[in-house]
Amino acid sequence: MKYISPLFIMSILLITSCSEKTNEIRDQTKENPSGELTVTAIRGRDIKSSNYMEYSGTLSSEQDVIIMPAVSGVIAKIFVEEGTFVKKGRLLAVLEQEEFEIGLSQAKNQFESARLSFEQSKIDFERTQKLYEAKAISDAQYEALKLKHQITENQMKMALDGLNMAKKRYDDSFIRAPFDCYVTNRFVSVGTRVNMMPPTHMFRIIDIRNLLFKISVPVGELRNFREGEMVEIIFNDISKKIEEPIHKIVKDIDPRNMSSQVIIKVDNTKYNYELKPGLFGMARIYSESIKNTYILNKKYILLAKEDGEGMVIVSDNGLAKYKKVNYREVDSISVRIISGLSDDDIIVTSGLNILKEGHAIKPVIK
Repeated sequence: MKYISPLFIMSILLITSCSEKTNEIRDQTKENPSGELTVTAIRGRDIKSSNYMEYSGTLSSEQDVIIMPAVSGVIAKIFVEEGTFVKKGRLLAVLEQEEFEIGLSQAKNQFESARLSFEQSKIDFERTQKLYEAKAISDAQYEALKLKHQITENQMKMALDGLNMAKKRYDDSFIRAPFDCYVTNRFVSVGTRVNMMPPTHMFRIIDIRNLLFKISVPVGELRNFREGEMVEIIFNDISKKIEEPIHKIVKDIDPRNMSSQVIIKVDNTKYNYELKPGLFGMARIYSESIKNTYILNKKYILLAKEDGEGMVIVSDNGLAKYKKVNYREVDSISVRIISGLSDDDIIVTSGLNILKEGHAIKPVIK
């Protein structure tokens, strides 16, 4: 078997490719004896940008929380069901009280006992201090009684800490809503034992007053956004249109799609809680900077430079003509032409690798 060089195979493929392109031009020349080349094209007016940018997004709750117990115990009562709207501070559930009531009672008794000991010690110390000043007792006796008084004071403070802790445990046995919320899930029932560690999931609640609408914006388009600028959001599913300001433009860039998040904060009380987390919408951002610009596929830009300058081929009275344009990237596929094009331009989109300026062409508008 004869050895065939890879270089020889590549040469054959290259010759074949060139031959095919030559045949393509020859075939079109046969169809057009004048030598003009039939090419596809698009009109400038057909790719003109609207005066707004539109991005899809979904409403989410600013606060989405799983309620877990601060103390362990057995659920005695549940006051809400899934789908219930509750105000801040309202009871969601309560644990069986006997254990917490006993603990609170013991803490109260211990504090009261410590307080009485301190009061008696205070009286004794004040008497001792007078005797010491009258030099009726020794320094050692005075220091011993002073230390005893300080110990009773510390014991009373420790008992007070224990009482406050018992009060907190008692209060924590009443599970309350931390903010105005909507109960989306209930994971427990009456009689369920809930634990601090590992924590038991009791309820999932979401804030339906403060909502966030997040959109992903290509890096090249971020310059058109300003915090505080008004955004129109359209929710077709409920036939609702709202206007809210941009709350935050996230500085981090997602390297997977070279985009950043723009966050619009929505006060749902203005809309009588009609908006719900999970609702899909379209955000429209109106900007003067995109008027009279055009969105074009990046592959139609020739001799592109890093500063956003390049060439397109247009049809000028049936002849191919290079036209300089300035652009900025929108995403990995598209660019925004910011100068150099007009509505009447006919941009050639095929044969770009074989056309020369002045070549006779017959554009077919797609």
